[in-house]
Parts: sequence; C-alpha cells; structure tokens
Amino acid sequence: MVFSLLLVFELRLPKMVRRVGEDLKGIEGQILEYQSYTKYMAKRERIGHGKRLNSILSHLQFLRKSRRLLDAQRRTLVGQYDSKVKHLLAFLDQFIPEYTKREVERHKTFFAFKSFDREQTEAIIKKDEFNLVIAGAGSGKTRTLTGRYAFLIESGASPNEILALAYTKSAAEEMEHRLRDEYHIKGANVRTFHSLGRELA
Repeated sequence: MVFSLLLVFELRLPKMVRRVGEDLKGIEGQILEYQSYTKYMAKRERIGHGKRLNSILSHLQFLRKSRRLLDAQRRTLVGQYDSKVKHLLAFLDQFIPEYTKREVERHKTFFAFKSFDREQTEAIIKKDEFNLVIAGAGSGKTRTLTGRYAFLIESGASPNEILALAYTKSAAEEMEHRLRDEYHIKGANVRTFHSLGRELA
C-alpha cells in the first residue's frame, strides 16, 4: 500500500513540474511587457502578479523537498524556475522606484529645479486607478498636487480633462497661481468641494 502511494506520488511530480513551468511562462510574459519602464504597472496588477508568483514559489519549495523523486532534468528545471520567480518578484518590488527614476529622466525639463523629494515625485508620477497621498500640515500637499496637475498636462492631458479639488478657497487660489506662475498653465479647473457641490445640487 505504501509502495503504491509512493509510486502514484512519484508519477504526479513530473506533471506538477510541467504545470509550474506553464504557469510561470504565462506570468513572465505579462510582467516582461513592463521591463522597458515605458508603461506603468498599476498596484492591482503588481499585487496580483506577486500573489501568483508566491503561489508558484510554494509549489517549487514542495518540489525541492521531493527532489530525490525527480530525474536530473526536472531537478534542473525546478532550480531554474526558482531563480526566475525570485527575479520576477524582485522586479515587482523595485518597479515603482525604477519607473519613477526613468520618468524623471524622460521629463528632465519638467523636473529641473523643482526640488521635489522622493515621496512627492512618486505621488506626482504614479498612475494607479486611485492614488492616496497622506501628508501632514506644511508637508507640501498643495505644491505636490499642483505638480501632479502640471505633470498630467506634460504627459498629454488637456486642462479641460482635469478637475482639481481643494478644501478651502485659499488653497484653490494658491493652486491656480502656482499653475499659472510656475507652469504657465492658464484656465485650470480648480475648485473647492463646496463650490462643486453647489453647482451639482
């Protein structure tokens, strides 16, 4: 009985190796579309790919523990797959810093002499579905939001496609002045939540 179970187990291992290889190939193809850093990978995608890769990694750990039951060729494949998964996970981990760095390089003129710090620069460049930026008083929120508005224009958006909202009238006016004086953007649609609410009511 034990022998027959071991035999069944041994026969299933090659199928597992093949399935891991197929799954990894599919994920690798999707991730490597972003290796030129000209296309932004949203957080939702990064998390999804990370979960799938970690699932593959757990299968590979199981296969490594059972390596004595694998032939030499499949043992080699397991090692190669393991290295590839770790390489792809590292790529996902450093994607945002590297993408940000290359975007700054691509838009040298825009970022020249602006002296945004790392977090402000990432907030300006990020292209997720939703971008939450938490910052305390005096940390440069209005300046960063103004920079983001201007960077969207720099990236090809039209001012009439963007609505910027501020809590206070003074903050909205400051944004308008900054956009006009620092970025030469006129006619920006900057409103307060209150004024927008009155218009929609």
